[in-house]
Amino acid sequence: MLKPQGHPGRIRTRVCTGLAVCSVLFSTGLSAQQAGSEEGGEVPAVVRAQDEAEFSSILAGTVKALPFKEGETFAKGDLLVELDCDEQLAQVQAASADYQAASAEYRSRQALLDRGAIGRVEVEVARARAAEARAQRQLAQARVSGCEITAPFAGRVADLSVNAFEYVEPSQPLLHVVSTQKPTVELQAPAEWLRWIEEGTQGRVRFDAAEGWFDIRITGIGATVDPVSKTVDLTAAFQKKVPGILPGMSGIARFE
Repeated sequence: MLKPQGHPGRIRTRVCTGLAVCSVLFSTGLSAQQAGSEEGGEVPAVVRAQDEAEFSSILAGTVKALPFKEGETFAKGDLLVELDCDEQLAQVQAASADYQAASAEYRSRQALLDRGAIGRVEVEVARARAAEARAQRQLAQARVSGCEITAPFAGRVADLSVNAFEYVEPSQPLLHVVSTQKPTVELQAPAEWLRWIEEGTQGRVRFDAAEGWFDIRITGIGATVDPVSKTVDLTAAFQKKVPGILPGMSGIARFE
């Protein structure tokens, strides 16, 4: 099984707040500084997935299967990518056979030592050989674990970087997925708002690509203030499920 970057398979969680929010400021035409410093006002907002991950291959090989296309949803544990690993599986079998032979040799020499037929040095050599063979088997098994990617959470395929039957190299990006569970809203507010805003403060948000207003509440306040823009990052959660709201949607949040 291919694992997230940072482990075999390399999954990395993408944290994109500052630059993304700045782009929203530009596109909406409303800056956090223009939002005012009274107890209320409007600030730019952007939807972020609770979890997202980019996978890359730890192996060189051919993509055998891509069960999900861009935009399609999947459940936690679903197979996302499978590589053709016939060669790696054969290496596991060979390494396992080598380990079995080395272990048998070690046991045989240990028995001879017990009868005084050989010296301890010969036993230690056999023991080291068995340990090396075991390590080689574990290495081969680790390579095979990179033959499949399974979903670490329920979500949606945001981007596919490869096609089925395409040959990939180690570290080559394969796909990017985002969680569909509990999206969050990232805001950039004037630093003056720190005088009154707190976790639990309620507001509303609307998006350019969706109709109506949605209730939100503040769940996190940034630890620092940007000295240039004099703004602070805020995180908010939707008060209830919001079908159709996707990561990357931008809009305006209002607090009264």
